Amino acid sequence: MFSEEADMMNPLTSERALSLNRFVDICIEKDLFSVSKCNEFAKYRRLSNSEDNSSEVDGIEKLRSNWEIKMKELKYRFLKCNKYKTEIKGIIGNLG
Repeated sequence: MFSEEADMMNPLTSERALSLNRFVDICIEKDLFSVSKCNEFAKYRRLSNSEDNSSEVDGIEKLRSNWEIKMKELKYRFLKCNKYKTEIKGIIGNLG
């Protein structure tokens, strides 16, 4: 599915790829990250691999209640590595 929807191509290898914007569009169109699917996924995986267990998110409901904090952490990480560019700022803004 993703290769059929690819909107970018590597000029060196001719490998097809998805831009982040196209990936998000496909996920929304196909309902790949619905609440029920996220809850199912959360049963088997932890949403955070941090060594500090206090920042782990156990499920989608807990993520919703902690979203403001997680969004600030995400923004801080991009700022810290000097990658908080216009596109990232827009994506994080749309998530909030």
